[in-house]
Amino acid sequence: MDNYLSIINFNHFFTLILQKKSVIIKPVTLKEDKDGGKMTFVIGIDGGGSKTRGVLFGQDGEIYKDITVGPSNYHVIGIEKVKKTLSDLLESLCLSVSVCDVEHIYFGLAGADIEVDFKQLNNAISSITDRPFTVANDIWCAFKSNALQDWGVVSIYGTGANAAAVGKNGDVFTLRALGHLLGGGGGGYDIACEALHYAFRSEEGTYIKTALEEKIPEIFGKGALSELVSMMHPTFSLSETHFKQITPLVFHLAAKGDKVACEILEKFGRLQGQMVSGVLRKAALTEDKVPVVLGGSIYKGESSIFIDAMMLEIQGVAPHAYVVWPQLPPVAGALIYAQKMAGWSVLQPKM
Repeated sequence: MDNYLSIINFNHFFTLILQKKSVIIKPVTLKEDKDGGKMTFVIGIDGGGSKTRGVLFGQDGEIYKDITVGPSNYHVIGIEKVKKTLSDLLESLCLSVSVCDVEHIYFGLAGADIEVDFKQLNNAISSITDRPFTVANDIWCAFKSNALQDWGVVSIYGTGANAAAVGKNGDVFTLRALGHLLGGGGGGYDIACEALHYAFRSEEGTYIKTALEEKIPEIFGKGALSELVSMMHPTFSLSETHFKQITPLVFHLAAKGDKVACEILEKFGRLQGQMVSGVLRKAALTEDKVPVVLGGSIYKGESSIFIDAMMLEIQGVAPHAYVVWPQLPPVAGALIYAQKMAGWSVLQPKM
């Protein structure tokens, strides 16, 4: 096995991580289905480094609640804040139904990467719910919401980056996605850091000039890049809200032809293409017309340079690979998995 990939059988994947644990939510008014019987529900949750979306879905195929709250990646905000975020979200979703009628909750969470993560998250969620639930990486939400078949590749690019593949035999291949030192890398955060690096190099004359030098200070309400130094050293204190605006700026400037912005997007596009290619090879899909399902805010950027560079790398390994643009939000995938876990006949969420 490659040292940065793990393999498990897809048919057993969710059974392995399924936990039946507890929700502390006040029971409220019951709903009835169209035949007059008691309505039952599932909940799908897609949680990332920027936001978390939860949906209450009825067995009649209707969406009863759809709520978006803050981040739920415990590597970013800590496990206690994740517990509070998810507990409040579940309570809000179940205000008009009895929690006893929720048959399954599927948590697709960024940061659920390796065994220690699942242990932390399962223990945390077990303290806020007694309903059957599943914890999985959020990458599977994106895959299931848009894949037209049970096999293929998914590429996530939001605050962080990840990739995974499901082979035709059901085997699953995932990356650790634990950052540069552990063989990972990429994502909106890394692009923003790279942009700052080259903005300062532009200012100091150690690389070619870029409009990033002028435009990044404007994001923070400053007149010059030098005014950001005291906000970054010795303590990094740049506003997270403003910091997140740097990556869209890179795409904007690349679309206008800024050479450095284009180089940054090409570099990270190639890197993500290499990550996707790794799981694709392990899944033995190189000769197939394989779908590459995209998920994450970065794919919505103004410039196509990132995706073009990524696909050039991927098609060097799998010439027939093609992009599948998201038609449904990732939380739809969480709802599909929740229905399967509840033993329902799966209905496609209308979103």
